[in-house]
Amino acid sequence: MSEIIERISEVGKFADVKSDMNNGFTVVAFSPGSVRACNYVGGSSAAVELDFEAEVPAARLLKVCKALPSADIRLVPQTNGERPRLEFHQGESKAFLDTLQKGSAVKMAKPGAKAKWVEVHGLDEVGRVDWSTSKDESRRHLSCLHLGKYGIAATNGHSAATLSTPGDLEKELGKDGGILVPPDMLKGLPATVQVSLHGQQLFIAEDPDSGNYRVANLLDAQFPPIEHVLKPMRDMPSMVVPRQALEDMIKRAKLADKDLVLSVEGERLRVIVDGQKRALSLFDFEGSVPFEGSVPEGFIGFGVHLVLPAIQSCHSDKVTIHLKPAKKGSVEPMFISDGPYMVAIMPVRLP
Repeated sequence: MSEIIERISEVGKFADVKSDMNNGFTVVAFSPGSVRACNYVGGSSAAVELDFEAEVPAARLLKVCKALPSADIRLVPQTNGERPRLEFHQGESKAFLDTLQKGSAVKMAKPGAKAKWVEVHGLDEVGRVDWSTSKDESRRHLSCLHLGKYGIAATNGHSAATLSTPGDLEKELGKDGGILVPPDMLKGLPATVQVSLHGQQLFIAEDPDSGNYRVANLLDAQFPPIEHVLKPMRDMPSMVVPRQALEDMIKRAKLADKDLVLSVEGERLRVIVDGQKRALSLFDFEGSVPFEGSVPEGFIGFGVHLVLPAIQSCHSDKVTIHLKPAKKGSVEPMFISDGPYMVAIMPVRLP
């Protein structure tokens, strides 16, 4: 793949970012020395050695770049007053795209020369689990990523993941209450990036001087009170569990497509799909794994579809589970941690 096509493809990935406005329509705009993709959620910009101006639909452009990864690109004027078209030539193969009317692309700001950049570690970690997805349309406003004094936190309204970071991002970014951005805009980033806040936009760059950066428009909403979620964990007993053994067991339990019950009995963590202990059927399941720690005996219910991706998102051989078993109807969350990375899962109400 040529360097130009590679950079265009990287920038154009924002065609997959959905926007509540304009039906998520993303435009890629070429200008001398740069290419950018943007919609009402945000955008991305990169330096390229092209010397023309044109705007094309991002989704179609990505398809052409994938089909002709080493193509030469040129802007060809048309007759009869029609808009010029973008042509791609690779050997005997050729493709073209009709350009859009100028001004179709959402205007995207550039970081100023005096911009203050703050180094942030771990934005790439939000990609461990797709926390940006929520099937509950009434809770879509909770699909967001928060940068603040608690580090980095993401939620989809059902579960929350946090990553503690050195320093106070809220103070360093100069924004009381931290900032909220769409999680999709931060996927695929390197482990360490520089961020800069200007008005209602967050600029993200691996190297601010390279000319390659992303822009995420801030969300006008309040993040759920994460402190209220984290506070119970401080007083919760914990256990250390072999990650792979627990993951394999929950995978088998997932066949039932029901809520599971975590039960602490002696020195073993038990996973039960049929908490009512009814007559066994094809999808009933029960198994256990040993753990290290001291947790009172009891039980609590969780959704399999939430617990499994949380376990899979951890990297260590052993994970720490903060669990406070209780009687039926309890609303105590479960916390799964892997070093500075932690997932909070709200329980289901058992019958």
